[in-house]
Amino acid sequence: KDFDLGPFDVIGKVFTPDFKKGFVIRKSEPYFVDFSLMPLMVEENYLGVRRFANSPLADKSKRADVQELEALAMAATSFSDADLCDTQLRRNQDYSLMPYHAAFTCVIPGSYLAGGLGRPAFPSWLGKFSSRNKNKRFFDLLKANMSVDSTSSATDLALYQIPHLRRQMLKPMIDEGLDGVDTVIKTLDEYSLDRNDWEMISELGTRFGNPLSLKQIPGKIKAAFTRTYNQKSHMLKVARQDLKAVR
Repeated sequence: KDFDLGPFDVIGKVFTPDFKKGFVIRKSEPYFVDFSLMPLMVEENYLGVRRFANSPLADKSKRADVQELEALAMAATSFSDADLCDTQLRRNQDYSLMPYHAAFTCVIPGSYLAGGLGRPAFPSWLGKFSSRNKNKRFFDLLKANMSVDSTSSATDLALYQIPHLRRQMLKPMIDEGLDGVDTVIKTLDEYSLDRNDWEMISELGTRFGNPLSLKQIPGKIKAAFTRTYNQKSHMLKVARQDLKAVR
């Protein structure tokens, strides 16, 4: 009976201590189960492999810990080569490079670190990449919203302006409570920002390790801020895009 195998089913085969004739082909096969996800799976899990002590690729004249470090170094180098190969493969749509990409991502790391793998972990890079894209959309949107008053690029905005803006938009309400609401609204008006921009800046600033947090503002203060902002009229110099569409 045929079964559909996924990356979690075949990841262990990559690290199987198999060095018999034809092992390169056997270690390449898991790659083609999902050639986009398997390289990420291997890179996510290779540090957790319990390496086979009698690997024929290890230099037996060296201590076990040195052999381990050398095996990790070879795997890391192979992932770097795989990244170059992947760039050419996707940029030029040259799928003839897939066997080489399989060798760099599965065969070489799986051979130098052959051993036992416990419960495999899902690639954390995918979550970080998703967050990065969302943050980039936020920065681009803020740049457009502030374009009349600021000539900064999205990168400059992220590195230099957002940390200071975040402090101006959170600290008054944290320190002064209700008395700080008008201060924050005035700052928003000066930069032609609105309530949604305040939310984006508050969320983006967490990546700078700033000790200020939205959690430090009581719910009643946030409600008063929203209510006071909506009751006043504000002149926005740039048409706004729906924040839900950006998320």
